[in-house]
Amino acid sequence: MPLFKDLAVELIQHIARHLRLEEQGALRSVCSYFQLAVDPIYFELVLIASNRVYTPETQAFVAELSTNTDNPWAKHARGVAIAFGTPTDEYWNEAATARRRWDVEIEENPDPTEEQVGAVSAVAEGLKNLPRVTFARLSLRSTDARWFCEALMGALVGFPCLESVDLRLGRVIVVLPKLSNLTILKILCPQPATWDYDPDTEDLKPGVPVSQQVAGIIERCPQLRVLHLTDHRWDDVIWQTLLRLKLQLVGLVVNIAANSWNMTSNRVPRALLEYLGSYSGLQTLALDIRGNDQMEDDACIFFEEVLPRHAASLQTLRCVPALESAWSVQLGNAQVLSTLENLTRLEMSIDAQHLDTPDDKTNAFHLLVNSIARIPKLTGLALHSTATRTPHFRGFERNPLFAGSIDAALDQYLPGFPQITFASNDANGGSRAAWDIIDYAMELSPERLERALPPEVHTSEQDLEDRERAYISAYRQCIWDVTIMRKS
Repeated sequence: MPLFKDLAVELIQHIARHLRLEEQGALRSVCSYFQLAVDPIYFELVLIASNRVYTPETQAFVAELSTNTDNPWAKHARGVAIAFGTPTDEYWNEAATARRRWDVEIEENPDPTEEQVGAVSAVAEGLKNLPRVTFARLSLRSTDARWFCEALMGALVGFPCLESVDLRLGRVIVVLPKLSNLTILKILCPQPATWDYDPDTEDLKPGVPVSQQVAGIIERCPQLRVLHLTDHRWDDVIWQTLLRLKLQLVGLVVNIAANSWNMTSNRVPRALLEYLGSYSGLQTLALDIRGNDQMEDDACIFFEEVLPRHAASLQTLRCVPALESAWSVQLGNAQVLSTLENLTRLEMSIDAQHLDTPDDKTNAFHLLVNSIARIPKLTGLALHSTATRTPHFRGFERNPLFAGSIDAALDQYLPGFPQITFASNDANGGSRAAWDIIDYAMELSPERLERALPPEVHTSEQDLEDRERAYISAYRQCIWDVTIMRKS
């Protein structure tokens, strides 16, 4: 009779990747064979808390990565994440006190001390000694000093085999590292522009725009395959660079006109549509369209000219406008959606006026279910509400879409499609970045990773960021997230 320990290493590792971190720890403690099998996964990620870089524990940990060849992270680490950490309850008082002391020292002495520079530089240099690192994430906060940010960013350039980088930047004044030879690039950048510090006048001066810096990174990455650009108003230079270099991305995630209060003054860049229409083979496409409810011509170009180019390859499509527009589910684009034969995940917005209509030919839910029936591989669906023009709340108001509207549509139209059933998921569960290998490795959501300091030590700038993010996200809400099941 075969024993559990007779399982192949590959099978044990496959099982381990579906377990939580503490469960992986329990599995590797079963026996030495399991330990050897699970260790490459259990120690896959080195997670450094950016608010504890200065602590002796962090310094000692990173130093050991360089000096101790038997250290399991030195042996197996394929990823590095530097992010603000949330301490445990028993550790919180000590960590919070140390962090406040560190912040006060920087505030009272803008020029860093040798001790501060040495602590951060030691961590940055120590991480460079991890030879197998292929993916990295760096999360920075608005209160992080520029020298602190640039010292940590310098570590990214030192990894010889780096393939994937995820930069999550607060409103920090920083120049992006000169990355090269990446296949995956993800940048979350909420600031509207980049500014440089002029040491002569001690003032801020306009610097190289973030979009131009990103275009420079793309120039140095001829093998780039996945690009995520969020929380910024990205300029055409990025799409023009991709088009000029003839780079054919397989994954693209982008926010259109993020962080703009004047939401109706923005359009989907024609340069982006031109680039997407220049080739075929896109597998993942996510467009969060934050502005302009008068973009019918842009939507027509996308659904009639661009999307058909990728109909045979597209597996994940997220097209989520914040406002009622032609980008929501309607007759024309529903017909195009039905041609996406390999689609497995779909996220769309739905307008109240197209959900409540009794006309089968224009009812958005009926059109959508009809399209789903023609997409054989589709297993995941999420619907988002949109906002409409009103004279209230800066000119917009969320439409009153609730579960009752969906239930009524289900009762009316689902009997006509007996081969389809829906199983409800946790709301917004489908909007997590399933393509993010770092999120997968850490078993943490981005929200937890970027959790801010407690309210008593919030800065006004951090509060402003939170309010802006809340304002923008208020126009969009995932109202229905389901798994699609089909009867044979």
